[in-house]
This record gives sequence, C-alpha cells and structure tokens, in this order.
Amino acid sequence: MTRKIALFGMDGFITPMMRFFAAEGSLPTFSRMIDEGTVNQTLPSFPVWTPTNWATLSTGAHTGTHDVTTWSTEIAPGVSVDSFDGRANKAERIWNALEKAGLKGAALHYPGAHRPGPRPALSSTALAIPATPRPTSRSRPARPIPPRAKPLRPW
Repeated sequence: MTRKIALFGMDGFITPMMRFFAAEGSLPTFSRMIDEGTVNQTLPSFPVWTPTNWATLSTGAHTGTHDVTTWSTEIAPGVSVDSFDGRANKAERIWNALEKAGLKGAALHYPGAHRPGPRPALSSTALAIPATPRPTSRSRPARPIPPRAKPLRPW
C-alpha cells in the first residue's frame, strides 16, 4: 500500500508562534497536526521573495535552477509573466516527479501550479491565475481615502 503524504504551507507563518498558540489550546487543528505528523520551519531561498520560495518548495531546486528570482520572470525575449504563473518555473515540480514514478500528485491552491506543461492530476490555484489579472498601481488610479465618520475607539 502506498503511503499518503500531505504537505501544508503558509506564507509568512511563524512556526514558533503557531507552536505557542497550539500548546495553549488556541489552535486545536494545528495541535493535532503536530501530534500526528511533523511540523518544520523552512529557511528561505535567496532572494527572499514569496514567488522564489514557493518555487523552491515545489521543486527542491535552487533559485538559479528554477529561475524564479523576482515578482516577474522573462519566459521569452521581451515576454514577462507574473512569477506565480507556472510557466515562470523551469524546474520539475514534486507532483510531476511523483506522476513520472506512477504515483498521484496534487497541488491545491499552490502558487505557481497553474498553466501549461506537466501538471498534477489535480491542480487548483486561487492565486494569480493568468485569466484574472492582478491590479497594479499602473492599471488603476489611486482612490482618495475617505475621512472616518467617527474617531477610532481605543482598545
């Protein structure tokens, strides 16, 4: 029988804080994950950007191998894509290696899992799907912040 493995990642999540709140009972699901599985903190790959590290986690490859080094990546001369677009990553992903070995792989809401090329049997992402462009400061004018009706109350 093949063992099942689930990897769960959260960007910017501080493991020591999670352990603290799990131990005090505020995070019962995380307590269960700690008790029944394993929890580890990863070290960032340089440069320390969100897309760079998601690409490193999904491939095990160094930044120079997967080539996701900033927020946008040139995939052809003069053609750049958002680094969360799966075309930006040039290394083999874990789920593709699993499928080559005859196993099933899935990527659910994984940044950079979307787009052409070898994809897992199950792929879903809510982050930077190319059909849903992300607004930038260049794509819309800034709106003025309306004044507050009442002053904020102190905590």
